[in-house]
Amino acid sequence: MREKARQNLKAGRVLLDAGLLDAAASRFYYAAFQAAVYALERQGRRPSDFRGGARRWEHRMVAGVGNLARGRVGDDVLLDDLRRIREDADYKPGAVRRSDLEFLKHEAARFVEEVTR
Repeated sequence: MREKARQNLKAGRVLLDAGLLDAAASRFYYAAFQAAVYALERQGRRPSDFRGGARRWEHRMVAGVGNLARGRVGDDVLLDDLRRIREDADYKPGAVRRSDLEFLKHEAARFVEEVTR
């Protein structure tokens, strides 16, 4: 997951620079999601720790425990914001706003870089 997160972060930057906003939103989200999963697993946590019987990491689950990934309050909100903008990019007509993506890009990059060290 560590390398996937880094690769998706890089892809998000390339796509944003190319003006492909919706695709960039998707890559930034997945970079942060994969980084969070990497961090949680590195801590010895499993999906079943948060939902009895769960075997796979679910998007809302990871966002809900995002603060645990690097121990920072607000990371749950960051992961949820990235998920929402990715869903808008995938399912709503029109592209996401560049200003929203530019802001989240920096936060996603900081998160991915810190938890995948």
